[in-house]
Amino acid sequence: MPQPMKVLCLHGWVQSGPTMSKKMGTVQKYLSKFAELHFPTGPVEYKAEVDPNDEAEQKRLASMGADQGGKYGWFEVEDFKNTYESWDKSLQVINEYMKEKGPFDGLIGFSQGAGIGAMLAHLLQPGQPPNPYVQHPPLKFAVFIGGFRSEKPEFNHFYEPKLTIPNLHITGTADTLVPLARAKELMERCENPNILLHPGMHVVPQQAVYKTGIRDFMYSVPRSGEPTKHPRDLTLIVAVSSPSLGIGKKNNMPWHIKEEMGYFANVTSSTNGIELAEGKSKVMNVVLMGRACYDSIPKKNRPLKDRINVVITRTENYNFGLTKKDKIPEHLYAADSIDAALDTLAEKYDNTDIQVGKVFVIGGSFLYGSSLYHRLTKNILFTRIYHEYQCDSFFPFEPKDAAAWEKKSHAELEKFVGIPVHEGRLKAVGSKNEEVELEFELYGKDDVSHALSKLAV
Repeated sequence: MPQPMKVLCLHGWVQSGPTMSKKMGTVQKYLSKFAELHFPTGPVEYKAEVDPNDEAEQKRLASMGADQGGKYGWFEVEDFKNTYESWDKSLQVINEYMKEKGPFDGLIGFSQGAGIGAMLAHLLQPGQPPNPYVQHPPLKFAVFIGGFRSEKPEFNHFYEPKLTIPNLHITGTADTLVPLARAKELMERCENPNILLHPGMHVVPQQAVYKTGIRDFMYSVPRSGEPTKHPRDLTLIVAVSSPSLGIGKKNNMPWHIKEEMGYFANVTSSTNGIELAEGKSKVMNVVLMGRACYDSIPKKNRPLKDRINVVITRTENYNFGLTKKDKIPEHLYAADSIDAALDTLAEKYDNTDIQVGKVFVIGGSFLYGSSLYHRLTKNILFTRIYHEYQCDSFFPFEPKDAAAWEKKSHAELEKFVGIPVHEGRLKAVGSKNEEVELEFELYGKDDVSHALSKLAV
């Protein structure tokens, strides 16, 4: 059984460790299933006297979490603005806490906690010189909720160079304390920022999409913290029931549509347009899938033929459903992360006559979710099935509405997959004689600066 991730959780202004633990609510309960969360308290005490008759101020402080656990922060504040005084004291307190409770895999910071967390993550990232404030191994990831960077020039060195570890930014479009424009300033000092917007104000959002988003992001990070040394672009290929984005029910496909299945098989098998390298005799594409996805494939059809199959699972000694007497089929492997899978491909095929072609992520919902946060994911092949099927698992988001994704033309789709593809809606009939329509789409990951520019501020 793998060890749970250990996560440092840094609270906001006029809060405390116990306060943040409570304010994270169902998010904490959900994450605690696979992560060990720790909640230190900042050293800067809020000492201002509040008029007990000032209901507006009492309500404001309560909304920020000052209703229990004490009123603390990580920076001094004057006239509701951060002065950033005591930042060094706060880093020292965090350093001592990490020595006692760590080492930590990553951090989740809210508001001021995200502000000091950004400084901490930059100081500790790989390649940075030793610093006098914190001594701890590099963090593997950082989640900033309502996060910001200091606007004062004397703190610019904390954000140089850009943060390179995997990072996720969650911010509210109605946030008036840290408006989206301010949150973008921190995003711009991070490489490949992942962004989740919610319609609320300055809060830790509790809805399922944000809980699973944090989980999927954390699971996209390689367990070792070391990214693969053999990077390859990843392409998600998925069929969804429209408009619900359903993809499965009870670990099975809710539909059997010949045209959709044929498209999947042809696209994931086709090596058209891939130039054969010297010393190689053939090209094979790769399909990455979760354990439940692999187990759901009929035994007679697994592993998927003419493709390299890699099952992503954290189950140790996974045996692919075989008995001890069974021989593991050729071109079938298991790995505990996407990065480990890519390293396995290099290990198994670099010195053979087989050339690794395109790498497809084929499901299920958990692997789709974590793959969407992976820095190597570049494309989504998205098949819309215009028929509402009953589903209990869903694709995480609608790509046509996402700032980070751009729909490509039909000509670009055909060039990418290397086979002819029907343009527009295709009429088809399912296995239960239901009439459906299919539409085949390609989305490409947008340039970070362009995606950030599309965020309305």
